[in-house]
Amino acid sequence: MSDSYISPDDFTPVALRKLRDSCGGCRAAVRAIHDDPPGDNRHWTGTWQRTFKNLDEEPDEDLDESPDEDLVENISLKEADLLAYIQKHRDVPLTIVALADHFDCSPHLIKEHLSALREQYYDVQWIDENEIAVSMPKDAAYNIPRHIKTGWRQREFRLGVVSDTHSGSLWADSEVLEDIYDRFLAEGVSEVLHPGDITHGPGMRGYRGHLYEARPDCQGPDGVIEYTIETYPRRRGITTRFISGNHDDWEWQASGRDICKEIADKREDLDYLGRSQADLLIGPDQQTKLRLWHPSGGMAYARSYKAQKNVEAMLGGTKPHILLIGHYHVAGWFAIRNVHTLLCGCVEWQTPYMARKSLQPEVGAYILDLLVDDDGWVRELTPRWLYYYYPKSNI
Repeated sequence: MSDSYISPDDFTPVALRKLRDSCGGCRAAVRAIHDDPPGDNRHWTGTWQRTFKNLDEEPDEDLDESPDEDLVENISLKEADLLAYIQKHRDVPLTIVALADHFDCSPHLIKEHLSALREQYYDVQWIDENEIAVSMPKDAAYNIPRHIKTGWRQREFRLGVVSDTHSGSLWADSEVLEDIYDRFLAEGVSEVLHPGDITHGPGMRGYRGHLYEARPDCQGPDGVIEYTIETYPRRRGITTRFISGNHDDWEWQASGRDICKEIADKREDLDYLGRSQADLLIGPDQQTKLRLWHPSGGMAYARSYKAQKNVEAMLGGTKPHILLIGHYHVAGWFAIRNVHTLLCGCVEWQTPYMARKSLQPEVGAYILDLLVDDDGWVRELTPRWLYYYYPKSNI
């Protein structure tokens, strides 16, 4: 936009009508054009308002004409300002009226920009059903887990389970991951469950030194999104349903952008179930609850300890029948309080960070055979662990 002030003569009537209607009125449209009008403020504003008022008296011409590009650019700058303001006030309820007052614009324009931010995968959420206030959450612990009726009504299941694939990591093994999906396909698996960290997260985020573990083209969110979309295994007839993990959530915690949602929207075979935890309801009457969970924190000395303490803390009636746990990069199967609990391993070899923490990953995946009854109880469960002992190629 040029340094000179804009005149109504710079735009066609159609462009001016679209501006007025998108802003919700004449005054809001004037404010959208210039935050700082010229010295003769009253005359300049009055000229614009008279122009907008006279629009309805003029005949409609060139109805398909688009608004002037400079005008659109000026409005989009408000969108960036709105994002920065919401990011600065994470986890704080912000009413539409308060935002409109702060930016001196109409509530209608605020709502338009909020919709645009959501389309760019920023996690701006309504906190009331009447759409009066919004917030951008920062802590995944406050997200309510989704309970998803899958429509899978058979009694017998064969599922693939793979976790912590860390796409974009220099130590992630894409050849092993491709081989795992080949084995899934050969074994008749059509549904793969992934309990988090489908990506390594942007190198610019996370713990100190994380940027040295990420590929050069995955240092920012756009890079890791594009890399995952292009390289995560595709197999005809196989859908991978996944939750986010702590690495996936680093960008969300920093900027509010949900990279997992963006990845899934651009891959028909990837289904994003939500952040950190989700419950799938399966079986004849959708009574069997299968939970995907990506916790936080480090691994205990005894690998069953954290899984055991988590299940022991669950309220009666809220427990899942099956619990698939990511994050810890180790494998294991335990029956705790009638909850069949699986630690789901990883597809990433030992990183420098893991070496410093004296952690040894267990690389592999499960093929899970399952039989349930009408009441939801698990009658048979057979996990087969697919072992990988060393990289297919040197890292």
